[in-house]
Amino acid sequence: MKTGLPIAAIFVTLFAHITPLCAQEAAPKGHLTQSEIEDALKSPAKKHHTKMIDMQSVFGSDLSNGSGHGAQLPSVDVYMPDARIAFQRDVAKSQYQHYAPASGDADTLRAMAVTAYGLATGTNSGPACDSVRRVALIAGKDSDAVEATSSDDVTKTWHNAFGASASCSVVTAKFMLSDVQRVQALAKDEDFIIGVFYTGGSSKLYKVKKQYRKDLGL
Repeated sequence: MKTGLPIAAIFVTLFAHITPLCAQEAAPKGHLTQSEIEDALKSPAKKHHTKMIDMQSVFGSDLSNGSGHGAQLPSVDVYMPDARIAFQRDVAKSQYQHYAPASGDADTLRAMAVTAYGLATGTNSGPACDSVRRVALIAGKDSDAVEATSSDDVTKTWHNAFGASASCSVVTAKFMLSDVQRVQALAKDEDFIIGVFYTGGSSKLYKVKKQYRKDLGL
């Protein structure tokens, strides 16, 4: 007399246990899994985040001679995927909103986000600011730029007491981690560059030095 389950029944039983686990971890291509998102929501926003400030432009502006005051420093905020989610969580919390992104949402893209700001100052002739047009990654000064997967801009307007105003764009660009790793490989694990390009034709190249890479977990 034969005992036990037929082979087909055994496979059905195994897949019945395996499938829910796979479904739980499944994520759209290029996005964090739900468990990674939940971990990010529990992490501090400063983890895997760094900020670089273009002090050279600050010292060369009206800020250095006292004729103006700084409204916005030229800089880049760089966030790895988990840090970006933690940052958005903190922003939502400060506004008494609930934030619970699901895998596949824009905030869950497996990408490094770079928010670039231009210099904004108050001068004797009124507010002035630089608009960011584009952000790119560069392995070295002789290398081609790697463009962002997505890019969003927000317009900020500055006013003074006399009614004068100036508007400029702040850009957040996202680079897939696979592209970031490719740039790092081309840079041979040395400093790679975040290039910020302004509408007026000028640009700033921020070197992502070893300490910054350590902050980001790269």
